[in-house]
Amino acid sequence: MGTIEIHTFKKAPTGSWPGRILAVLALALFAPGCAVTAPVLPVSAETVSAGFPQEGTNWVYSSKTHVGARTTMTFTALGETTFNGKVYYRVGAGLDDLLYDKPTGNLGASLRMGKEVMTMAPHDGTFAFPLYVGKSWVARYAFHDRIRGFSHDPVEVNWKVEEYEEVTVPAGTFKAFKLKSSIAPANAFTTLWYAPELHLMVKRIDERTARHPLGYERRVTEMTEYHAASKRMAGKHSI
Repeated sequence: MGTIEIHTFKKAPTGSWPGRILAVLALALFAPGCAVTAPVLPVSAETVSAGFPQEGTNWVYSSKTHVGARTTMTFTALGETTFNGKVYYRVGAGLDDLLYDKPTGNLGASLRMGKEVMTMAPHDGTFAFPLYVGKSWVARYAFHDRIRGFSHDPVEVNWKVEEYEEVTVPAGTFKAFKLKSSIAPANAFTTLWYAPELHLMVKRIDERTARHPLGYERRVTEMTEYHAASKRMAGKHSI
């Protein structure tokens, strides 16, 4: 699939580069025209380019709220697919398929038995590769819930890469980029850890304040299992 590229700069360059748990993970909230700040990179800055798990890879997330409600879901990388004339990476999650924009690795749609459940146009903008500490951007996209007939356009989410650090979850210990987001009027926040080694998020904390229309909630999601593909499987599929 994609390849990981971690670079160590000897000098500072200029310029830049998946129920409920499904909804939370799928909206792990780059879009053409999004605003990206490009600070001068420090010496030996770690950066990572876009990539995606190899077809056949599967992983498990477990989610727990502040009141103790737990949910677990398994995800499987199903390779490339075309949908509405566009190429995506496809991830299976129970009855759902999640479609990730191939160039950016960002979520573009979720399907249930081949029918749209949610769409994010052009995609949800969670990541703006290459990632490096200090980079920030504003993701702007149109969100459509086809089941409830609800749309919001635009959704604007502020993202920043805060750290490149070691994080331990039940699936193991990984070096990861720590990203934080906020949505105006500052009543919902997300912190996630993205491990370049896996091309996946390994931990995520979502929190709503008491000022949020849905009230306070804190949810922690962690990767509990990761199983790399035993062999590379080729081919494209159409939905």
